Amino acid sequence: MTKLAKEFAPQNADFEVLAQQVVVALNPTLEQIRGPSNEAGDDGLFRDTETGQLTTVEAKHLRQQTALPQKHIINVDEAAARNEELYGVPSKRVIVTTSDSLTLGSKKKVKQIEAEGRQIEILNYRALHEITKDPGTSPELVQRIKASLNKKARRTKGPISAEADEDV
Repeated sequence: MTKLAKEFAPQNADFEVLAQQVVVALNPTLEQIRGPSNEAGDDGLFRDTETGQLTTVEAKHLRQQTALPQKHIINVDEAAARNEELYGVPSKRVIVTTSDSLTLGSKKKVKQIEAEGRQIEILNYRALHEITKDPGTSPELVQRIKASLNKKARRTKGPISAEADEDV
């Protein structure tokens, strides 16, 4: 039985599964190769059935006001590099996070990754909030995302949290 948002209090492991579901919802041609890997340091690995490209997923269930530290960008980059070496194909790097910003070091690392021709995408608090507004997103996934966002949302009434409180 699926837990509804009002009853669902997501933990870090729940958010890892949610991150995988979000990535697949955004690209239905992905098939899962494996779930979280303690060895590779990522929270999921997928292959695009049309292109063969890999997608390495990292989930970070942080407070909205916590800027995503550079170490998480480095971790997903290194995990994707290991996956590329193991499977012999390029890997897109995807971080799904409830954080709403990046540290200066994270921003620099993202630019470096992109400058070196590697793909990286960060689905943050705002991006997840937008996914919940998309009519094509399954109601169950919307509920799970909203529960995760509510758990990590700012407790003060800032621009994003005021809007999120209405919809989330």
